[in-house]
Amino acid sequence: MSSGMHHRYDLGRYAGVKLYFDLDTYRIGIKPVEQEGEGVFLLKKREGEKGAFFAARSFLQANNLDPEKYRRRYTPEEIEDEQFGRMFVIKLTSQENNA
Repeated sequence: MSSGMHHRYDLGRYAGVKLYFDLDTYRIGIKPVEQEGEGVFLLKKREGEKGAFFAARSFLQANNLDPEKYRRRYTPEEIEDEQFGRMFVIKLTSQENNA
């Protein structure tokens, strides 16, 4: 998560994120959460509010997503979901489609 996103959404107040995967559309939902808990991927904040990141290897494995195939920089779209509330969504694009 970029420095701009860190500032715009005050990511410093969140402990982690919950992740959701839509197999039909190959979209990943990223829901910031304020407390640690089951299913929460911890946010690691860069010094000086220069962004944040989380490790999601288990999420990728559970959803059979090859990180090498989908490795690239994504711009998340902010949405308001009826079930999950405010979250960010990225649409996965494989490297093969970009060649």
